[in-house]
Amino acid sequence: MRVVVFASLLASSSALAEAPKPPVVFEGRVINRGVTPPSTLSISRKLFLNDCMPNGCVVTRANFRQDSSLTNRSSIPDGPIGGTKTLAAYRWGDAHWDKLVECVRDTFAPFNIEIVTDDPGPNVAHHEVMIAGTSRQLSANLDAGGVAPFIDCGATADNGLSFVFASQTNGIPFLCAAVAQEAAHVWGLDHELDADDPMTYLDLGSSKRFQNNTVNCGEVEGQPFTCRCGDTTQNSFAYMRQQFGLSPSLAETKIEIVRPLEGQYVPPKFAISATYESPLELNSGTLAIDGQPFQTIPEANVVFSWVAPEELPPGPHTLTMGVVDEADRTTMVSVNINVLASCKNGAACPSNTVCFGELCQPLDGNAGGLGSTCTDNTDCITGQCASDGEQTLCSGACEGGTSCPSGFECLTEANLCWPTSGGGCSVGGNDGAVFLLLGLAGWFAARRKK
Repeated sequence: MRVVVFASLLASSSALAEAPKPPVVFEGRVINRGVTPPSTLSISRKLFLNDCMPNGCVVTRANFRQDSSLTNRSSIPDGPIGGTKTLAAYRWGDAHWDKLVECVRDTFAPFNIEIVTDDPGPNVAHHEVMIAGTSRQLSANLDAGGVAPFIDCGATADNGLSFVFASQTNGIPFLCAAVAQEAAHVWGLDHELDADDPMTYLDLGSSKRFQNNTVNCGEVEGQPFTCRCGDTTQNSFAYMRQQFGLSPSLAETKIEIVRPLEGQYVPPKFAISATYESPLELNSGTLAIDGQPFQTIPEANVVFSWVAPEELPPGPHTLTMGVVDEADRTTMVSVNINVLASCKNGAACPSNTVCFGELCQPLDGNAGGLGSTCTDNTDCITGQCASDGEQTLCSGACEGGTSCPSGFECLTEANLCWPTSGGGCSVGGNDGAVFLLLGLAGWFAARRKK
């Protein structure tokens, strides 16, 4: 994932000096509903983030299995059944709260889950995380950054209620990951040993996103345990996608081969550049020529550049880029290109091409060869797009003994090959000035070589 590192505890005189305590599963227990996970999720997709403003949240002690967001009842507080505990209201201000909510929304963005900050009320099914107070306000023996009941496996229970103790730290990355973890415990996800995932105890205080990786369950590095749902491993992203589906508003992944362009003629060892645009990270990708992969696309980048293999033979080829994003969505794009033949050491060029710069360049008027129309230097095989005031064409240097091919003449003061007037592949320019685009040169006073 794209990782943005924040301080785990913001500098504040009112924030505790100690590191945030990890979130926990209450008493390490699983509330087994005895329900087979449905093939299509039937529980609510609404998650209420409760800042307990302005007067705090009152939580009523309930019997085991009677936890409910609809009535703010929980089996986690200590004291007698029916007794109440009050969590102090969120203490870090509106701007801080807005940043936290934005982070939580970003964390759950891939999935079909609605994050709300207004209480849906006692008649609307929803899950809830109270983000307020301290763990000791809920239970005298509880020492944690957050707590949740673990409700079976497969998101089988509705109206889950869990807690994140925001009075203990104002570190947004910690609070954000704790909210995601406690909500997901209610849906059946366990702790795991992936430091980039919100279900982890590792590297607390860093930015977390659900990872599409199969990893061991556990809380301490090097000490895996069997997941509470019975498996030895867990994939949090795949689990969330299976239970809730992908968000209908999740933007598609877009990739583009920027260079070379479709139909372009290119020299051997030509440069290749591409871009990746997606709300999700890149999971895997390859670049192939004629169906044969030759580059693995790095996960961490969104802009890519390569050089084509030197041994690629001249002629037509297909360049294909294929990627798989974090949601396992596959996207592919291809361009057809033509690799130029060499005319080095006097080798003959195919018809409709001319030898220049030791390459057989096309003369079809639009392929980037000498005399082709252009708008900037990247349109041209030579990398030089020039204008005589009337035409803007691909040109090339004729200095240093480089002669111009048939149909072109050398403009001596500009040192450029230009179509011969009345002949060659294009209508010739006049005796005006020649301008190379993109700052390769200034205005040149040019005269015909006699």
